[in-house]
Amino acid sequence: MAVKTAVVGLGWWGREHVRSVAGSTKMEIVHLVGPDLATAKPYAEDLGLPLSAEYEDVLSDDRIDAVILATPHDLHTKQVIAAAKAGKHVFTEKPFAMSKADAEKQVAACKEAGVQLGIGLIQRFLQPHHRIKQLLEDGQLGTALHGDACVSHDVLLNIDHLAEGPVTSTSRWNSSHRHTFDRSVHLDVGARQKSIRPDLQPHIRK
Repeated sequence: MAVKTAVVGLGWWGREHVRSVAGSTKMEIVHLVGPDLATAKPYAEDLGLPLSAEYEDVLSDDRIDAVILATPHDLHTKQVIAAAKAGKHVFTEKPFAMSKADAEKQVAACKEAGVQLGIGLIQRFLQPHHRIKQLLEDGQLGTALHGDACVSHDVLLNIDHLAEGPVTSTSRWNSSHRHTFDRSVHLDVGARQKSIRPDLQPHIRK
């Protein structure tokens, strides 16, 4: 049975979530939420989906099992906790939170409510990255002494909100480098280094 899901936030990436789920037998988008109804209404009508300006509308709807949050970063903590209290599973875009304390609050709320929490750090699941991790774990690449990463693609070259306008503290870093950082964590190269060179432990920042 498909998970009945609402997408909250109808900018470029929120609409990408809607597009990516089309035709899925595991998830069905059943409701849209966006603060600018004038802009979002034609889009919702084209899809034949109900549209709300208020997040509470989907939280109070017992027919909705989960929410996808493609909303501003500083709203995530409040929205994730509210979803958990409403018994909704959550997939939230990154950055997950703006502080360690807020991240811990979100995790605790979802654990207490017994709902699933997912974060949009999806590139670690791509086949090439999975293969590299497997090779590292099998020892086929030898001992990992250093990890280096370079983002080299043109996927985001023509995205207007990245190519034009002022660069904010998170805009371009968030575009690709958060995935690079997450892949480094996933591959666990740093942990391998620490296990190999215990003499460096005092110099590694906690």
